[in-house]
Amino acid sequence: MRVILVSKPGNLFLSFILGLVMLLGLSLYAAPAAQAHANYEHSLPAANASLPAGKPPAYIQVWFTEKLELRFSELTVLDQNGSRVDSGDSQGVPGEPKSMRINLKPGLPDGAYTVIYKNASAEDGHIIKGNFSFLVGAGELPVNTMGSPLDLAEQGNTSANENSNPASIGLRWLNYLSTAALVGSLIFALLVWRPAVNRARATKRMGPELSLANEAGLQRVLRVAWTGLAGLTIGWLAWWFYQAATYSSQNLFQLFGIGTASGATGPAALPDFLFNTRYGLVWLVRLVLILGAFIALTFTLRSSGRRTWLDRLPGLRQARQSLLPGEEASQQVVSGEPAGDALVTSGTQGPLVAVLESRKYLWGAALFYGAAIMVTTSLNSHAASISDWVFWAAVTSDWLHLLSTAAWVGGLMAMAFALTAALPALRPGSGDRTRLFASLIPAFSQVTIVSVMILLVTGTFSAALQLGDVNDLLSTPYGLSLTVKIALLVPLVLLGAYNLLVVTPRMRGFAKSKKAGPQEGAGSIAAGALGLKFRKAVWLEIVLSVAILLAASFLTSSSPPKGLASSGVLYYQTVQNGLKVDLAISPGKLGDNTFEVRLTDVATGKPVTDASLVDWRVEMQEMDMGITNLQLKPLTGLPGRYMAEGPILSMVGTWQAQLLIQRNGFEDVRYAVTLNIKG
Repeated sequence: MRVILVSKPGNLFLSFILGLVMLLGLSLYAAPAAQAHANYEHSLPAANASLPAGKPPAYIQVWFTEKLELRFSELTVLDQNGSRVDSGDSQGVPGEPKSMRINLKPGLPDGAYTVIYKNASAEDGHIIKGNFSFLVGAGELPVNTMGSPLDLAEQGNTSANENSNPASIGLRWLNYLSTAALVGSLIFALLVWRPAVNRARATKRMGPELSLANEAGLQRVLRVAWTGLAGLTIGWLAWWFYQAATYSSQNLFQLFGIGTASGATGPAALPDFLFNTRYGLVWLVRLVLILGAFIALTFTLRSSGRRTWLDRLPGLRQARQSLLPGEEASQQVVSGEPAGDALVTSGTQGPLVAVLESRKYLWGAALFYGAAIMVTTSLNSHAASISDWVFWAAVTSDWLHLLSTAAWVGGLMAMAFALTAALPALRPGSGDRTRLFASLIPAFSQVTIVSVMILLVTGTFSAALQLGDVNDLLSTPYGLSLTVKIALLVPLVLLGAYNLLVVTPRMRGFAKSKKAGPQEGAGSIAAGALGLKFRKAVWLEIVLSVAILLAASFLTSSSPPKGLASSGVLYYQTVQNGLKVDLAISPGKLGDNTFEVRLTDVATGKPVTDASLVDWRVEMQEMDMGITNLQLKPLTGLPGRYMAEGPILSMVGTWQAQLLIQRNGFEDVRYAVTLNIKG
């Protein structure tokens, strides 16, 4: 008795209920803050500090929100004339992997000094650059320092945007597509194609051409897997060059010793990155796994009688014949054909099909290596920057998210190409194409339903970790990328639901019908039109999936909003009534806080200086304390910027806040945010 889970309405309903319960539980979970990039946290002396005259610090120490790759991180200290005043000994601090220090030259005169930092995160590999200033004795600090919440927030955003460049996004996209092709095609072969073909054969209504179609389809699936592996290999090499150049602040010409090195490390950065950083060590493991997948796929081909690179190695064939004398003959029996790409004759089992039936461990080994490659992606992702015990939960969730995406997206690719080769092998008008569709679509829908469930749960969990507030979805680059990804996911899910709930029953009805005619029966024109419509829907789903992976590439290249929150500032953006509003709060904790707003005219890009009222209003949610307001005043010398300080966030808990902006002759702007204040 064969039991088919999920496809029955009752099981389908229970699966959705279970997924929704898990989704709700993770949504309510109070996750710790994700760091995501090694942002500035605090320093000694503090940003914007004023020190007594004649008492300059002996050294500068800076703490960041993530562990650092010290070989590619440094501090520099300049005076107000731009001359270096440090001793050039930027170094890590023993026992403090998130901190760096640098000594200053003795006897520095009074004045303003600027500390410039550049660091490489040991967690996700992103580069952060920024600066802050301090003052010794009387004088004025430079205007653009980290003394204001907006300056701090924008330095974090600027660094994040530098990581969101075309090279980074393109290489991430290549790796996502390639991994999906490799892993998804293997999942499709084992969990979808093989069961579907066997189910169609069990009906005893399929013609002998099914063997031809089975072999042809499987060849295309394996070709998709090889293409994915080739893309992963190219992506590995390209990302190695890119990351080494980024870490060492070089371009590709400098990386290979061409042109002026400008004091950079040149080609030495390549092995330095690979062997002396956490990111590089994970990348080395990834290379080993890629080689493992390559060997597994190679032996899959050899077992089907095809010649591979192994046959070109000197003496290998003779060694195999002496050690395993019966293998060459057994390969001919298994394949039934000479080595090559020739298809089997009708009614016989093809070489790849025989290998899939008798040596599934080879396909399983390739799938194992592909899934393990995804683990290395998660270990160098935003999930890896989560602290404490949640680290493994975040990395596992990210891996499951990637695996589910690959099963869905890569499965679509494999199915589209498999059908392109398999359907022409089936006799037109016989109804065999319809019967294959009737077995294939439900089998793929089962995998898709499970994938969607996992994507919903893991995606919500990741959003809870990385987003500071629901408003971040429309006010930050990370949130906008996530919003686009969700928007593209909706039609993809709807297409899948249509195939499951509408196409599947109709296709089964055609397949089971024994009637003949243009509108009835498996070989009817109507059945053929439905099959064509399904294939077009699959290609549309592939286009949407590729766009979703591109949005994911933008997403993983951007800094999550909680990364800024962890660096001592809450940052929000909105556009209303032609007015762009940037809002920053520092430190965003219980007690005294600084609130700063910048107003910009969207049409002209010029600062707005004519606001008659910029009012910040807060109300405690857990306790009725009434509404407290604080009016922000214009900053002298900084047009369009308004600031106020005060202890109006006076209790730990959830505060509902609203920024009210009034201008004569314009509609009021009301921007609401939710603040989760901690002590």
